[in-house]
Amino acid sequence: MYRLFEEQCQNLETDHIDFYLIHSLNSGSFEKMKNLGVFSFLDDLKAKGRIKYACFSFHDEYKVFEEIINSYDWDMCQLQFNYMDIDNQAGLRGVELAGSKGIPVVVMEGLLGGKLANVPDEIKEVFDSYGEKRSAAEWAFRWICDYPQVATVLSGVTSLEQASDNFRIFDNVEPCSMSEEERAIIDKAREKYRQRIKVDCTGCEYCLPCPKNVDIPRIFSIWNDSSMFGTKGNWRYKKLTEDGKGPENCVKCGKCMKVCPQHLKIPDLLGIAGKELQ
Repeated sequence: MYRLFEEQCQNLETDHIDFYLIHSLNSGSFEKMKNLGVFSFLDDLKAKGRIKYACFSFHDEYKVFEEIINSYDWDMCQLQFNYMDIDNQAGLRGVELAGSKGIPVVVMEGLLGGKLANVPDEIKEVFDSYGEKRSAAEWAFRWICDYPQVATVLSGVTSLEQASDNFRIFDNVEPCSMSEEERAIIDKAREKYRQRIKVDCTGCEYCLPCPKNVDIPRIFSIWNDSSMFGTKGNWRYKKLTEDGKGPENCVKCGKCMKVCPQHLKIPDLLGIAGKELQ
């Protein structure tokens, strides 16, 4: 770890790093980092003035986040958070837990990879019902910034116009400033999105392994995303079929249906998904 840190400083042409993140922690990587002595490593770097703030970014479920954030005196955490992911990964509970411990939250995926910036017409109608006209991106960012636990929001932009719009939005938002009407509009947009879900798959993976290597949860996830957000021609689906894990390989053996907690008619749903995702 020390060697890598020195290489990082050399690449950045600096002798210290202000915000030093242990990136993309999940249950497996966190165990590995603990075994490598990451906490002593961070303490040592802070004591020597090589880093100012010890931080981490996270991708796993809430119970893993709870374990990680309670395991060390962190200075900041970086989480996926948006109005559609309130129950996904660390979710809203994670944001609130971090806030209760005085740990600032940096938000990533605030627009869910851009999906919440280009919304279907029925979602746009919900936003346009408000007296003040705002873009879908502004609604998403305002919702995030309403949480006082959030210190900053990471926003990827592809043009100067988008960057300028972000500056305008973030210059005019304050925590706890959204009205009941505004929050109700976000709730309605979320519900409209959820009504577009094709299959109520929880991703538990009890249906795996499939005898024919069909990646059932991934197919249903891509299908739902396609329906909810209009992500046609999805590269994830193309890659999945190229790897021999697509729905066309299903032989309707029924093994998956016997273990599905949601009692889904998986072979039939795979057939429909395959046709709609082509």
